[in-house]
Amino acid sequence: MPGLLGGLATVSDVDWTRVYILFSDERCVPLDDEDSNYKACSSALLGKLSIPASNVLTIDSALGSADAMAQDYEANLKALLPSPGGVPQLDTVLLGLGPDGHTASLFPGHALLDETSKLVAGIEDSPKPPPARITLTFPVLHAAREVLFIAAGAAKAPLFQEAFSAPALTSGGKQPPAAWDAGVIDHSIVSVRDDLPYPAFQVRPATGRLWYYTDAAGASLLPEMLRTIVATKAAL
Repeated sequence: MPGLLGGLATVSDVDWTRVYILFSDERCVPLDDEDSNYKACSSALLGKLSIPASNVLTIDSALGSADAMAQDYEANLKALLPSPGGVPQLDTVLLGLGPDGHTASLFPGHALLDETSKLVAGIEDSPKPPPARITLTFPVLHAAREVLFIAAGAAKAPLFQEAFSAPALTSGGKQPPAAWDAGVIDHSIVSVRDDLPYPAFQVRPATGRLWYYTDAAGASLLPEMLRTIVATKAAL
């Protein structure tokens, strides 16, 4: 996903000194390692921005263990965004979607899906290499003001087909509301199933907004009316 972010470097009128960037997850490797999310993001975007280095929160790989790095990262998060309720509220969380339905480093069936006390957790047995990582947990993701998923490609199509349902369209042959012509989706008609085992579709901001962005390949298995919505949104 970092490669998709390069276009942000051309956005004008952004005061990057007021922007802080954190990582939803990171591999427990040195920042110059080929597996580092920071290195990938730095090459694609951060290195092209006039953003102070101190505004980008990175892991301290010298701490050794995933748990130690996670505890340090959580302390930095709390220092940046103190919260009386205990869970800082991030303005925008940008997430990807793996073919297995994982997001950040929250994997299907993993014990971290039930983590409620830690804001940042270490993981030593990631199903994807490298095995040692840190990740934001559900409490932080659910507290965000806005969550955006970017999931392009045909490998994501079966997941979107399974996740999105439009009962009012599949029964009775109803036509979409006129508002959909403007790219506005009525979530009382189009919904995300809440009985799926995929962590990506268990992210539900409590008071914030939730968006899914895909391309034609990712939307290829959706019902025709939902594909129309995706195409309309893309054209706005």
